[in-house]
Amino acid sequence: MEDGTDLRGVADIGSGSCHSCTLSSLGDGVYCWGCNNRSQLGRTTAQAAQSAVAVLVPSSSAARLLAVGIEQAHFFGSDMICGWGSNQGSPLSGAPTTTFAMPTCFSLASVQQPFLGYGFGCARLASGAVQCWGLQIGSSTIMSPPGMAVPGIVATTLGGGEGHACARDVNANLRCWGANSYGALGDGTTQDSTIPTTVIDAQGAPLANVLSGGIAISASSLHSCAIRSDGSLYCWGWNNMGQIGNGLRDTNALSATAVRW
Repeated sequence: MEDGTDLRGVADIGSGSCHSCTLSSLGDGVYCWGCNNRSQLGRTTAQAAQSAVAVLVPSSSAARLLAVGIEQAHFFGSDMICGWGSNQGSPLSGAPTTTFAMPTCFSLASVQQPFLGYGFGCARLASGAVQCWGLQIGSSTIMSPPGMAVPGIVATTLGGGEGHACARDVNANLRCWGANSYGALGDGTTQDSTIPTTVIDAQGAPLANVLSGGIAISASSLHSCAIRSDGSLYCWGWNNMGQIGNGLRDTNALSATAVRW
């Protein structure tokens, strides 16, 4: 913290490209540290170039959930979402402003699980609907906050990467949408999609029995992984450095592939 004492009461944490933020369980708000070249710390670049200790984001005491993107962060209150940092893709506002040095807010109630990608944000609502705003993943359309519901999905768990999102549906199948040049959607194609497509296995069947809960879906920038109820682990997408874990590299996996031990 700014007074040199250790940060206590940490309830959640997230990291971007060169900054991290944490949600306090003590009710005082969100703390961030690291770079501030795009106002990731909730301060103008003139106020701080970076911070090596956690600093309190102004006007963040209403936070109850936290999501951290590549160059921005959001906190979620009972009926609002407030974000600061980079506005590339307009995840903070439909306005063309490039950065927001303090939290800017819009209304969205019943958020259960948030996620931020590059230039977009999504949230799983209490109804199971998924609401997204900013750059529509899979297209170049800008959706001003609070955006719109993603069609055809009732979600129990939400995750995503730089340009795609994935959700476990009520049938324990996995659905993904967004950028797909390297197979990040796991649907057997490299076709981008603005609507959820079903992740399939190597035999072309839906990847079934995906675990519910926060650890079940893990998605990086261009590849994704999921755990099934039998404990098996599957990954798909970009594999230039062996990220898929199938014993190969430089061969992208367009469908879910079992990780080898």
